[in-house]
Amino acid sequence: MKRSGIRLLTNFASEDFVTEILASITLKTVVFGRAELGAPWGLHVDLPGRAVFHIVLRGEGWLKLNGDKHTRLLSGDTILFPNADAHDMNDHPATPIRPLQELLIQHPMTPDRRFCYGGRGSRTTLLCGAFQLDDPKLNLLGILLPSLLHIKGGAGDTSPRLRSLLDCIETELKVSQPGEQAIVTRMAEAFLIRAIRDYVLSFSNGNHGLPAILRDRSIGRTLGLIHQKPEQPWTVASLADAAHLSRSGFAARFKLRVGVAPQQYLQRFRFSKALHLLQTTDAKIFDIARRVGYDSESSFSKAFKRLMGKAPGAYR
Repeated sequence: MKRSGIRLLTNFASEDFVTEILASITLKTVVFGRAELGAPWGLHVDLPGRAVFHIVLRGEGWLKLNGDKHTRLLSGDTILFPNADAHDMNDHPATPIRPLQELLIQHPMTPDRRFCYGGRGSRTTLLCGAFQLDDPKLNLLGILLPSLLHIKGGAGDTSPRLRSLLDCIETELKVSQPGEQAIVTRMAEAFLIRAIRDYVLSFSNGNHGLPAILRDRSIGRTLGLIHQKPEQPWTVASLADAAHLSRSGFAARFKLRVGVAPQQYLQRFRFSKALHLLQTTDAKIFDIARRVGYDSESSFSKAFKRLMGKAPGAYR
């Protein structure tokens, strides 16, 4: 299993709030490989802590999430689960489901990362992978996006550039040359970031999440400030001033758009950044504390341990 990290960089002075927010989320992409499925087939996928995605390269299938109605999947569709939700997939809603982990024991992946399962009926091929989240407790992606992102390949949801990336992934998978896994992983990262952006820019309904934040410049401005300067001593009152709203009006509007209270989001973002600094730099704990808004290493360590279950040094 190959992993790589991606962290988009941006100029926080820009008005592109989507880029600003995506830039603040550090994601490790894991491309598991291809699922070569023959009807009848049914999978229960449950990988806690991973925002699983599937790209339908060929064929079709059905998806069921959290007791919802079945959703049909067609060739070119992409589905992403930002909250790492367990889900069922099969060739027909009536086909029995079996746990993926159990099936992988009985049908191990081939050396070229293919999982082959099912009968002799119609064929479906999926590219499967996940975003390994820094920590489920700090999953900003899950706050800002719905539990299921379904980008339909054949219904105009997939932009020409997104389709081109998908074509490149399919071409690379057919080549099977050295370095294929690393190349496919990088392309999958770019594909999914673009898919999220396309979703955000095209979705015009609802009062919550990134699409709603994009339409609400006041809340978008305050999110940009939090992401740009987490070390500032932000309060609900100071953020409300920046949004040109009353304190109570801002707090209610922020929770409606983002899904959590301003101070709760601020804490999650600060610790998300702290985790990234702990994992990727040799900065001293005190310096990290200052960079995420704490005046002392002691207060930062206590808050970190309360949320994460261990001290910053032990986590590192």
